[in-house]
Order: sequence, then structure tokens, then C-alpha cells
Amino acid sequence: MAGSSSISHGSGPSTVVAGSGSAVMYLLRRGCWQRKAKSCCICDTLRRICSGRQANICWSAFSAAESPHAVRTAPPYNMCDIPLAMISVIIPTCNAAKTLTELLAVLARQTLQPDEVLVVDSSSEDDTVAIARQFGAKVTVIDRQRFDHGGTRSEMARMARGELLVFFTQDAIPATRDALARLVGPFAEQEDIAVTYGRQLPGNDATWIAASLRRFNYPEHSSIRGFDDRVKTGLRTAFVSNSFAAYRKDALAESGYFKNGLIFGEDTCTVGRLLARGYRIAYVSEAKVYHSHNYSLSEEFRRSFDIGVLHAMEAWLLETYGHAEGIGFRFVLQQLRELGRQGRMSLMIEVLARTVLKYCGYRLGRSFRSIPAHFLPRLSMHSSWWQGNRGREAVASGRR
Repeated sequence: MAGSSSISHGSGPSTVVAGSGSAVMYLLRRGCWQRKAKSCCICDTLRRICSGRQANICWSAFSAAESPHAVRTAPPYNMCDIPLAMISVIIPTCNAAKTLTELLAVLARQTLQPDEVLVVDSSSEDDTVAIARQFGAKVTVIDRQRFDHGGTRSEMARMARGELLVFFTQDAIPATRDALARLVGPFAEQEDIAVTYGRQLPGNDATWIAASLRRFNYPEHSSIRGFDDRVKTGLRTAFVSNSFAAYRKDALAESGYFKNGLIFGEDTCTVGRLLARGYRIAYVSEAKVYHSHNYSLSEEFRRSFDIGVLHAMEAWLLETYGHAEGIGFRFVLQQLRELGRQGRMSLMIEVLARTVLKYCGYRLGRSFRSIPAHFLPRLSMHSSWWQGNRGREAVASGRR
């Protein structure tokens, strides 16, 4: 964690090496990451050094592979399956005291430890900053009005030392001790993967509605998507969630980082650009966090309104990857089939009501430029955005 005197990937082999001097640490960090050979003398040496020692990340799989860098179709990854690059964890927060302690405590127990944890806090009024510093995170406090979903994350990404940037939201809690290792594992296997994102499981308090959305968006099987897949998967090709996602910093920088001024959806817009540049995105179902929201009917409407606003502002997404309505239709059919099998008629009625509200909210959002400006904050889940410069500029651009 940030603030530690020696930071290592795990408490086993890397910890042994970390104490042996900066030169060895440099080789450990950079050797495997830059080498393209099928065998790696550094890893072979580490395996001999650590023989007989118990490590958090198992080394026993070495004997089953031709080389420590061989591609495996069945995780878990061992130490040499994951990139030995510097890893930065970035967490935007605002009044996060209720969840941040658990998130940072679980991160501290991960088998793969990040080199630094960066927290950017929007002037919290609770103990968020104190909690973050207690766990050794590097904290940057900004004015709440300055926060921007894309711009703030971009600032932290530029500040980060890591070659891999892992983003969490303050309420996404890793479900296993190897969640971080599994999330970054694909980067070591395929160089054209620029982004990975993990599976979001419903929390213990999740309603059936919330849990069904998680099952639809985050299936049990992993997948890798490229630009050409848009023909089959449409807008879902560019789907990602910065609640739990990792980026190659060099690829992110090449694409211009996250776009500033969006109401939200900075992750999808960035992935859409990366895919168009020839990179691919990996969904890693074995990397799991608990993260879900129990939205009320009005919140469903307002969130869908904001999605419509995003698609109106970033029309190229729909032009390039296809429209969103088909995805929503498939989701509703899946919900109704499942509820029909269970005989839960009352929930079927609620699903239909939510669907109508979401569709109306989305269509209104797509037409936000024709709505009187003073109504927009009331229709949106991000009401403060409309009162800032970006929201006013978005409205003004449609009035010209």
C-alpha cells in the first residue's frame, strides 16, 4: 500500500526479493514486463530462491506449463501470469466513511498488492480522508464542484506512477483475495488488451431487480471483445464499468485519457475510442466485487434520463456501435421469463412499470436540448452537473 517502506506484489516471493535491494526490485518490476521471450531467467531464479516457501500466490503451476508466460485457458494465475508492472489503484470518494474502511481493508489483504493507492476526495464531511490516510493511501482533496467523472479520473491517472491503473468506486468491495490479480492477469497474456473489467455481484441487501441487472450485465463466462464484434454485440461491445476496471496507462494516454465534461459514462466513451484504435477489452468474470444499487422508480427514471443525455452528447457512440434500445428489450425479456417461471406476478408488474419509466427517461434525455433548462436538474440523477459550467454549455450548444 502507499506509504509502506517496501511495496511488493504479494507477501511471498516478491517480498523476499523486495528486501534485497533496489537493483533486484527494478529487475523484478521491469524484466518480465518488457521481455517477449518464452522463458524468463528472472522468474526462474525467483522460483529457485522461493522454493519451499509458502506464498500468497501459488507457484506450483510452473511445472504444468512450458514456460511461466504460457497462456492458460483456466485461471487462477500464478505469479508469472500477472504483469510485474507497477500498479496504481485510484478511488474517487465523497462521504465514503461507511464503505471505505472495508474496501481498503480488503485491498490490504489482496494476494497482489498495488504499488500505491490514490484517493481523490470531493471535500467529504465525514471521516473519509482520515480513513484513507490511516490505510496509507495518498489523498488529494478537491472542491466538490470541481469533481468531474472523466476529468478528475484523468488528473489522477496522470499523477499515478503505475503502468496499470485500477479504478474502484468507493462502494465496490472485492469478493475474493485474488480479485486484483485476476483483473490484471490478461494484460500479461495479450498485448492488445487495453482494458479489463471484473464481475459485479449483487450485495447482500440487493433486491431481485438489482440482482437481475447484475446477472445480465456481468455473466459467469469471461470474454474478450474487439472493434469488429460491434456487428454482433452492438453497443455492449463498448460496455465497461469504472467501478472495477483496469487500464494500460500508455493506451489510456494515447486515447486522450477520459473525456472531461460528461454527465457520466466516461468509461464507455474511452473504451469506444480504444476499440476503434485496434485495442481489445477483456471481461474477467473470475475477478469479482460486490457492487449493486437498489434504485427506486424515480431513480430508475433519472438514471435513464442521464444515459439519454450521454448518448445525445456523444452521438458517435450510437453511430459507431448501435443503439441501446435492443439491449434494454433483451434485458426485460430475460427478467419476465425468469419471473414467469417463478410465478412472481407482482414483480412482473414492477418490471414492466420500471421499463416504461426507463424508456421515457431515456427518450427525454436524448431530447434534453428541447427541454426548458430549469427542468433539467429535476429530471437528472446528477443534478449538480446542470448547475456547473459543463451542463450550462451543453444546454447552450443546443439552443444556438
